[in-house]
This record gives sequence, structure tokens and C-alpha cells, in this order.
Amino acid sequence: MSYQHEESFIKGLESFIFGAQDLSAQQQALESWQTELETFLQTHAFNTAGLKKQHPLSQVINQLCAKKKQYLPAWEQSKQELSPALDLAESFADKLMFLVFGKFNAGKSSFCNFIADRFKFHDKQVQPFTLENGQIEYHNLPFQEGSTETTAHIQGVILNNRLVLIDTPGLHSITSENAALTQQFLESADGILWLSSSTSPGQVQELEDLAQEIRRRKPLLPVITRSDFIDEVFVDNDIKKVLCNKSAENRTLQEQDVLQRAQDKLISLDMDADLVQPPISISVYYARQHGLTDEALSDAGLYNLYQALLNLSEPVVSYKERKPLEVFMHYLEEVVLRDIDSLVEEINQLKALYQTETEQLATSVEAIKTAIWQNTLSKLPTLMDKYITSVSEDPTMHFNRDFRETVKANLKTELNEKFAVYEVNLDTLLNKANQLGTDITLNSENYEAFYLAIEENLQTQLESYGNFLTEQAKTSLEKIAQQLIQLKEHLEKRKQTLTLRLLHKNG
Repeated sequence: MSYQHEESFIKGLESFIFGAQDLSAQQQALESWQTELETFLQTHAFNTAGLKKQHPLSQVINQLCAKKKQYLPAWEQSKQELSPALDLAESFADKLMFLVFGKFNAGKSSFCNFIADRFKFHDKQVQPFTLENGQIEYHNLPFQEGSTETTAHIQGVILNNRLVLIDTPGLHSITSENAALTQQFLESADGILWLSSSTSPGQVQELEDLAQEIRRRKPLLPVITRSDFIDEVFVDNDIKKVLCNKSAENRTLQEQDVLQRAQDKLISLDMDADLVQPPISISVYYARQHGLTDEALSDAGLYNLYQALLNLSEPVVSYKERKPLEVFMHYLEEVVLRDIDSLVEEINQLKALYQTETEQLATSVEAIKTAIWQNTLSKLPTLMDKYITSVSEDPTMHFNRDFRETVKANLKTELNEKFAVYEVNLDTLLNKANQLGTDITLNSENYEAFYLAIEENLQTQLESYGNFLTEQAKTSLEKIAQQLIQLKEHLEKRKQTLTLRLLHKNG
């Protein structure tokens, strides 16, 4: 048996030449972008003059500023956490790393063991390992098969010192000890083999677990496993069960269906549908039960798989050579840009709160005017009667004095109750009260005329008070609104600058 296809696959892996690109200029440009952003966030401050600290806008702005300040140490911590992933990537710098992903019963462990056995068959080095308690442990045992998703460790194997297959027990079912290292392997992986059984192939909701890795533009190769069935045949007048491949037509239909649904799913997740490669159908069991002959391997779809892996070599190698920059770009996209988006969203909410407060302002001012009007007029007859019957030489002057003090007291009360969240120039407002009163002589003959004049005078002055309060509060609110607009535009401009740079790098 020649096994030429298999030997060509192994030689193809051996022929890969890995070299690091000089990406220092791009890295420096991205780091400078982040430094400028951090400097801006450190120095940026809101001017909330005119609003007291208990004003809803002041409170939310203070929360926003506190959150903004927390981003910088959090970003630095996230940047420091990149080091283990970069170190891991460096230790596998001359190897292609594929994450083998799939739900329980997808045949991940069986698949990895089979590929390892094929390398052993060709006398190539095979080095299994597991991740235990956050450490890589090398051993000489095959992958555990048939275990449940409660498996607490990650299994991996290094093949011919060129190809690395990593089988996780499920991205959300690992122990806390392995969580950090699992994430490092995810970041360091160069491509994804997505395995699913032919009994229910391509359950696209599984791709949601891989969304982050796919967004990192890592190639995704769907592999439909167990593409076989049990048939019954007559042998010497006896019925025997035989494992057979699914027909070529059936395989093609399943592959086309998985590809279409996977592409649709990625589109629904706002991802590039072209990252999904044409699916490959295989049957490890068929190859084994038919003696692992050259023909059996071919019929089982393994040679198609080998070719698909080689076809991925160019984009995978290109990605690997750029990995340090790619890791930093992922950090900027997934950490820094995420927080910028969060800030922008909070600014949008602040703008909505500004609109609410602006609308509430008119209601508050009107409520103040109404309360002062009602409280003052209710005391007006008593105050007028007091000075009509007094022996004062100038009852009008004394009335005007007490009338002004009454309005001032009512004004202070209503401001404390209905306008307490705004800083008000109270001296200027109270000085306006000096214009309250009338020159009409207060006596019984012109009682009604006096009352109507005071009523008109109060109404005029209340309009003046309302306009003054509205103007002061609106000025403060509009300054906040302008600051929010400027901050949002600044952040979006910085985000756009980075996005263009990232698109240029990805392109």
C-alpha cells in the first residue's frame, strides 16, 4: 500500500516555513493610538456648573466619570494578561494549532486519536498532553474516549512537531483552574475544526460558543463525523451487519446543508460567512473496520480532510506569522473598543436623560409660579385689610414691603422644594422682587382697583421669575448637552480611526 495521499499530507506539513513578520511599525501605531486615548480619558472632565450634585444628570455624569477612570487600570490588567497567550503562541510558533470543537458525541477524542495513530503508522513523533491545574502535562496516553462533558481537562497532541490538535471538554464546562489556560489556547489557535455527527450535523447554535474566535478571522472547517450507517447483508445464507459509508449523494447534500446554514448563522452574528470552509464528511469507524487500507482511508473521507487542512495552510501560516500583532489587535477590539462602545451607549442614555430633564424643567418652573401665585393671593385680602385699617401714614408703602417679603418667602420655599437640583443666582432673583407692588393708594374706595393692580403686578413678576429660572437652568443643561455631543464625537472619531487601521491590517 502506497498511502501516497497520506504521505503527501505529512510532507506538506513538513514543508511549511514559519517566519515572523516585522510588524513593529504597525504595533507602535496601535499602541500610540491607545496611549492618546488613555491621555484623553485621564484629562477629560465635565463642567456641570449650574447643576447641584443631586441633579440626576450630575449623578449619572459622576458615575460615568468614575467608570471612565476604571477603564485604564482594567485595560492595563487585560494587556498584562496577554503575555501568557503570547508565550504559549511562541512555544508553538513552528506548529499549526487547530482547536477541535464540538459537542458531546461529536467524536472529537476519537478523531484526534485516529489522526495521531496515522502519524504513528508513518513513524512520526506523537506527543500527547493535557492541561492540569493550569499546567501543560506531557504523557504517552491516547485521548480519553467516551467520557462525558464533565471532563475537567483539555487534551492535546503534537503531531510530527508540526501539527497540534486541541480537544476541549466544552468551552463552558471546564474547571476554574483551566479556564485561563483554555482561553490562552483559544487565543493561540490558528484555526478551528468544528466536528458534528452526521446524525445531526451542523447544529449552528454551537457557533455562538465560537463567535469570538471566528470574529478573530480564524478559518473554520466543518467536519461531519460518523458519516456511515449499519447495513444488513446476506453472507452464506446468514444476515450480517456491515458498517457502510453514506452515499456520495447523501454526503454532498449534508455538506451543502451544513455550509449554507453555517454561513447564514455567521451572517446573523454579523460575521464574515467566507470564513466557513466547505465541510468534509468522514468516518473514522469505517476506515478502521475496513483495515485502514489506502482505499478505506480514501472512502472514509480522510484524504479529503488532509487536503482541506493543507488548503488552509496559507491563511493559517499567514495568520501565525502576524500573531503577536493579531493578539494585540484582538485586545483592542474586544477590550478597548468594547469599553468605548459602552461609553458611547451611556452618553446616548445621558442625552436621553438630558431631554427628559429639559422637558421636566418647564413643568417645574410652571409649578413654582402656580404655587407662589396661589399662596400669595390667598394672603392678599388679609394683608390689604391689615393696612386699610391701620393708622399708618403710608399704608401702600407698608403693604408693598410686606407683600414683597411674602413673595420672597414663597419663592425660597418653592425653589427648595421644586428647583433644589439647580444652582440659582438667588440674589438676582430676589432683587427682582423689589419691583413688586403698586403706586395706587390703598383705601376702601379703590379696594378692587388696588387688588387687580397687585394681581396683575404679581403675574408679570412671576413670568419674569419663570423666564429667569428657565434661562439659567437651560443654559446649564445645554452646556452639558454640548459636552456630551463633543465627547461622543471624539470617541467615535477615535474608534473610526482604529477600525480603519484594523481593517487595513486584516486586509
